[in-house]
Amino acid sequence: MVSSTLGKPAQVYELTEVQVISGSGASRVAAITLRHLNKGTEDTYSSVAEGPVQAVISAISQGISGDITFGDLELHSLSSGEDAHAEAAVTVEKDGKVFRGTAVHQDIVMAAGMAYVAACNSAVMSV
Repeated sequence: MVSSTLGKPAQVYELTEVQVISGSGASRVAAITLRHLNKGTEDTYSSVAEGPVQAVISAISQGISGDITFGDLELHSLSSGEDAHAEAAVTVEKDGKVFRGTAVHQDIVMAAGMAYVAACNSAVMSV
């Protein structure tokens, strides 16, 4: 695979849209759009889960090829206040190796999804 000129690995997947329906007493529904950069296509996936982050991760997993296992999720606020950005860090495992992805976004669910995609990109690119 070819790396970008900035020394960052090229991406295989890009999370372009996330929609989540969430409420008390109900399952959470997520629909995501994942761009497959090598194919030049975009596909939409959906999932129902107990929480919004779980629903987004499950939907993304449908579109990521390869035997990748979700590991851990860490979420941190980068500042105080209701408009603080969230930093998410996700680990995944593939073929016994652990890969980490991070992302920052104003929406905590989007940050988690972006970090998961980043970790999956690292795992896919390691082959």
